[in-house]
Amino acid sequence: MGNRIVKMIKPYTHDKFLGGKLIFKQCADGFRSGSDGVLLAGSLPQDTKGRILDVGCGTGVVGLCAAYRLPLTEVIGIDCLQEVINLAQENAKTNGLENRVTFIVDNILNPTKMLAPNSFEHVVSNPPYFKDSTPSPDVNRAIGRSYDDTTLQAWVDYCIKMAKPRGFIHFIFPTDGLQTLLDCLGAQVGGLNLYPLWPNAEALTSKRIIVTVRRDVKSPTILHKGLVLHEADGRYTDEASRILWDGV
Repeated sequence: MGNRIVKMIKPYTHDKFLGGKLIFKQCADGFRSGSDGVLLAGSLPQDTKGRILDVGCGTGVVGLCAAYRLPLTEVIGIDCLQEVINLAQENAKTNGLENRVTFIVDNILNPTKMLAPNSFEHVVSNPPYFKDSTPSPDVNRAIGRSYDDTTLQAWVDYCIKMAKPRGFIHFIFPTDGLQTLLDCLGAQVGGLNLYPLWPNAEALTSKRIIVTVRRDVKSPTILHKGLVLHEADGRYTDEASRILWDGV
């Protein structure tokens, strides 16, 4: 029969977010967005207006959830991988948000001049979580999950640089790595707000924390009560459900 070239088709999933209000195409393998992205988008106040930058946007979950909730915003997402940007652009069209949400390829370690510094009211980011971990053989997963001190510092510096003076920067990060993130922030930001995410009401430690700061302000730090995610039987709490399913 002769030689044949067999093209491998990469498997994808179509995942529902905000209770099915948004549908996302994602790679079945590699880094995948989940509830963390929805919770980060939920950290933006309901009266948010203006421009939002999603740094490390992946397939667009944070940016598109934010745009769905906040009709008076324009969202731009950046990621260094063309493959995930293609998926993010497709997801924007699938969900009818392509007129307000734009996704572009850029690398924060060597950024182009496509985006001007000091130009976003809000910058949101779900940075890589795991320090110096064993790299995944999947490049998408490796870039999305792992960082070293130099990479994280560059990531945070870029987020701060892109925010307007007095603009807001929002992160979601593992609580046990909080000090590492805080060490990267420096003196250019203030108004630190910490929102722990508790697995359940009996938990003694949180696993994730939402960190919000403002550029060029000197406001004091506030530690909030945070959000309890699950009931004792594993169901989401009513408050968490309103964020994850209803887009509050």
